[in-house]
Amino acid sequence: MLRLLCLEAWRHRAVILGEDLGTIPPGLRDVLAARGILGMRVLLFEQHDGHFQRAGHYSSQALATTT
Repeated sequence: MLRLLCLEAWRHRAVILGEDLGTIPPGLRDVLAARGILGMRVLLFEQHDGHFQRAGHYSSQALATTT
């Protein structure tokens, strides 16, 4: 199914954004990145020990948003 999604995005010159609320299985971010699927990081879910992650923590292949 992922291959079909990538094919259709390529055919229609579309960009795929994969929402990631931090609950995806280990390794899936790498699989998505290898397919050229950009990530999406929601600030609320990007915390560690009660502190927000620094900007350098985010992948250059991800959209960061506050909501």
